[in-house]
Amino acid sequence: MFSIRYNRQTNHIAGIGCKTQGPATDRSAETGVVAYYAENACGVLTRGRLAQGASYEGLQEALDAARITGGRKVCKTCEKAALAQLEADAQELPAYDSEADQKLSDEYVADAEHQVGDKLYFLPGERPHGYVCPAGEVEVVRVVDHGDNVRFGQHRFTYVVQVPGIDATRQGTDASELYAVGSVPVDYRFEWTYITAICADCGAAPTYANTKIVEEPIVREGKTYPGMATHKAKRVCASC
Repeated sequence: MFSIRYNRQTNHIAGIGCKTQGPATDRSAETGVVAYYAENACGVLTRGRLAQGASYEGLQEALDAARITGGRKVCKTCEKAALAQLEADAQELPAYDSEADQKLSDEYVADAEHQVGDKLYFLPGERPHGYVCPAGEVEVVRVVDHGDNVRFGQHRFTYVVQVPGIDATRQGTDASELYAVGSVPVDYRFEWTYITAICADCGAAPTYANTKIVEEPIVREGKTYPGMATHKAKRVCASC
């Protein structure tokens, strides 16, 4: 948490990590690095009598606010310390395109054949107690690595799968019951694995289990009114 502290002329930022590699004398106004014994990144925060301003979760947000709040100038020492900390944080953290990508990276399991978020086809084996998740398209929601504690006949990784969006269908399984779309074998227990479709692009005749639905926007000239289709869908084989 970072907060703005201010006097009549200057905005300061409290909460920045203090740099302690500075000299024994306080030359923060020149170097932006305070003495090793300082309690704050800026000596004014320790010695001065400052009013309390708004608080912010992010340092960048606090820095942007300090530059404009109240028409006052931002403290150069606080600004240098904030920029240094932002640069250090950017070097430590990998860059992600989105929060979803970061979540998937955090849940990555080394050596696992499948990862969280993979879309696969589930063909259950002969289970004495049945199964919760029906055969068909599933999504991997969790990967469990048992490490070296694997009993005879068991697999190292357990994959928790479910029908996309339906938590009640969660089922634990292993890689022997999961197939990538395009490599689903024929299983006469499930008709989608042997009934064939026609690929809308190449005209091939794969089984329904080895196809996917692709949506494309419909480009229209002029206005679009309620009830008019805006997208079209087609079934294609996995390679198209």
